[in-house]
Amino acid sequence: MSKCLRCGHCCKGYLCFVPKHKISNLSPDFLETLNEDNLDDYINENIEEQGSICKWLIVDEQGLHSCSAYERRSSMCRDYNSLIGVCRIGQAYWKDKNDIPEEIKSILGGKSK
Repeated sequence: MSKCLRCGHCCKGYLCFVPKHKISNLSPDFLETLNEDNLDDYINENIEEQGSICKWLIVDEQGLHSCSAYERRSSMCRDYNSLIGVCRIGQAYWKDKNDIPEEIKSILGGKSK
């Protein structure tokens, strides 16, 4: 999985399935605990398309994007950008920002404007 630069790009307009309710858990670890008879029913009742902006997305005052369903997110969310290793979209998002949070600077190798 790529290191997340918290730009929120993958939470906007990405074709993905997300938890439908606050109690919905689509994490692979949880789904593996369900028996085969209940798995399809559980998924059908607890999954929905992300839509144009994921309802679980939170943006703080520094522009950091977070997922309020992070532990419960689907494998589709978890695997976003996993083959690249570095999120080029996240790098582009922070490139022109004046105030880059320390958390992001450390991922980018200490770069700042």
